[in-house]
Amino acid sequence: MITKKRKRNNDLDNSGHINSNSSTNNNNNSSLINNNNDNSTSNTCTYFVPILITKYILNYYIKEYFRNFDKLEFRNIVTAIRYLSWVSKEWATRVVPGLCYPLFYIESRNLKHFEILLEKRFNFTDIELGWEIYDNDTLESIIRHLLYNKYEMVLDTVDDQNNGTNHTQLLKDIKDVLVGRCLEFQYQECSTGDIYINARLDAIYKAMGTDHALAKISFNDVTRFKSDFSALVLERNRNIQEIEFRPTNTRVPLDYLVASRYLDKIVVKQAISLNCFSEMLTGCPCLSSLQLSFTGLNIFTKELIGHRSLVELVIHESSLDLNSLSYYLDKNKTLRRLTLHLDYHNTNHDEYFEQAEQEDEINDGEEEWEPFAPETQEYINVNNTTLQQLSVFINLEYSQTQNYILKFWNRPSGLEKFATNQHILTRVLACHPNVTSIGVSYFDTLTDDDATQLTILMHHLKQLSIQDFDCMFYSPSSMPYLDLSLVSTLSLTCNMRDSDMSKYLLRLDNQVSNLTINHSDHRHGKVKASQLFKLIENFKQLKYFTLRGSYIDFDVSESSFIQLLKSRDIFINLKNKDLISKYYFN
Repeated sequence: MITKKRKRNNDLDNSGHINSNSSTNNNNNSSLINNNNDNSTSNTCTYFVPILITKYILNYYIKEYFRNFDKLEFRNIVTAIRYLSWVSKEWATRVVPGLCYPLFYIESRNLKHFEILLEKRFNFTDIELGWEIYDNDTLESIIRHLLYNKYEMVLDTVDDQNNGTNHTQLLKDIKDVLVGRCLEFQYQECSTGDIYINARLDAIYKAMGTDHALAKISFNDVTRFKSDFSALVLERNRNIQEIEFRPTNTRVPLDYLVASRYLDKIVVKQAISLNCFSEMLTGCPCLSSLQLSFTGLNIFTKELIGHRSLVELVIHESSLDLNSLSYYLDKNKTLRRLTLHLDYHNTNHDEYFEQAEQEDEINDGEEEWEPFAPETQEYINVNNTTLQQLSVFINLEYSQTQNYILKFWNRPSGLEKFATNQHILTRVLACHPNVTSIGVSYFDTLTDDDATQLTILMHHLKQLSIQDFDCMFYSPSSMPYLDLSLVSTLSLTCNMRDSDMSKYLLRLDNQVSNLTINHSDHRHGKVKASQLFKLIENFKQLKYFTLRGSYIDFDVSESSFIQLLKSRDIFINLKNKDLISKYYFN
């Protein structure tokens, strides 16, 4: 409700415009938010805001308020609901229940309270249910509400025996489909092949009244079927867009035909035979995403290189043939997003440590050895302008693999986003002039070429994340000036209690609107509010501010800090939950 001091009465039409000639409220005001008090003065006119507009505004603020929560819980949602419901009875009954709430987590102790909100017709659709099924009646009640909210479908009667699936199992299946759109199968369950799988799927479809809710099936400890899985399961259930295979208890590789024109994504987290892998790629011509973990293969086969629809590839392995990777990137012109996870702790440690000791003796410790460094660095010169996103994460304290990969290119690439948990030799970005988003541990600027390339990079960078800014700041080489004139999103992990660090950040000219500070010194107290006060004042365009790793020590008044945030209309995400409550709800 918006109130102004005026002598003349105005009204709103249903489109939200003010009717200045209207002297009384029309009958359409039943659809507007009306919270007039009987003791209002005669010279006060109330401008009514239509419910749809109110919901639109509140949905925006709810989304922004919760956007930086690491894990949103049911109690966080309840707190927001309680405060919003206090505005008026109209809000409590007609506005707040119909708002769009983000994904949140529910524990078993919250079930009854959650069910009460559902009965009040709260429009919850995206939730994570973290309980075991002890109370079938409560679970069934929640499922009925969720099914109607998401698909406007009414749950059919759940019989004790429904196509061979018992009541408890069927409720669990429907819950999994509603929440994660996924259904899991274990090895023992698949021993009878497609008969059991299809019977279980049919029971879900019948109870829910729709097959559109299920998009993914996952198999645990399943290496082969007795029947033709693709023809009898995938072709029969064309709504399934994703299939996942999780590790087996044995070392037997996955070995059966997976083929479907309708599959969009495949996840393989186990060993797989070369024949099965090749047939999977040829049998799924519309596949757009592929995730592979510890397959035991050199995956860069001709079928992978020539696949025409695959745009996303995620690889998690203990080693990687970089020569094969460079060949793949040079020949493939379809892939848009590539993510590499290299996990050293899943390799045979002893042989690598022995080689490392030998290399250290030969090189006298001048160059640190790593298990992913190839025998030769003479890669194919990659000519690829279609790859847009590249991420390289390596489970080592120090690595050069990310730099080797970036050096594949000998001409300008189309790379727009790059992320790694390692350092970057900035000069290797010379052939990547289109990068606008980058996340690194730190930039290595030991040479003049590195410092020059960093300056060039900053001229077109819009998103920047430096996970070890302390290392870069206290480097023996001079710390280059960061030009943040184009950067809108900035994330730094640094010691905010260090006065030199604070002074450096205050000198930065910037256009940053979204700032995240991860305080690195967890042992020596809190970040002072006066430092943050000056920092926020210096970042003139700031709209979102997140502080992680520390509470705020208020050496200035809390009210003045809150007033600064409110005057700039800044969304905040802090560990000081009492401050957040005062900022948003007082």
